[in-house]
Amino acid sequence: MIETLMVVFLMGIVLVAGGNIFFGIMKGASKAEVEREVKQNGEYALAIMERMIRNSREVLKCDTGYLIIKNIDDENTKFQVDSERIASSSGKSEVPPYSNHLYLTGDNIEVASLFFNCIHDPEISLEEEDIRRVEINFTLTPKGVTAGEVPPEMYAEINFQTSISLRNFPR
Repeated sequence: MIETLMVVFLMGIVLVAGGNIFFGIMKGASKAEVEREVKQNGEYALAIMERMIRNSREVLKCDTGYLIIKNIDDENTKFQVDSERIASSSGKSEVPPYSNHLYLTGDNIEVASLFFNCIHDPEISLEEEDIRRVEINFTLTPKGVTAGEVPPEMYAEINFQTSISLRNFPR
């Protein structure tokens, strides 16, 4: 009888320990999946903006929350936050709204912040409007999820930043 109780007791300890390990692995996998999706969306948005800005003719307007560039094909593109997502709008008009409105982040990811900082090089041009470099900084999180309101394995907040030098200068 004592041996049976000892076996049951030891099996209980093994099952509890095994269960804790199993649930720990599952939480880690959930966190990795959330981080992967946020990171994938951010890297895609950053790559598109970086390529378009680098190859643009010039920066037309720059504010902390949006950026308007003139593309090689003489169309304008505006980057901004729209419906909690990073959006790109292009067209020939000098003033938005443009046509061809595209989202650069998925509908299950939201933008916590988006900042543009445009810098001119006084050694090349004394005109303040002659922007030669653009810094981008944005933070993405899963949509509808706030830190502290959900378990840590369901939340990821990732900051993306880069500095881009314009390759093509105005004619």
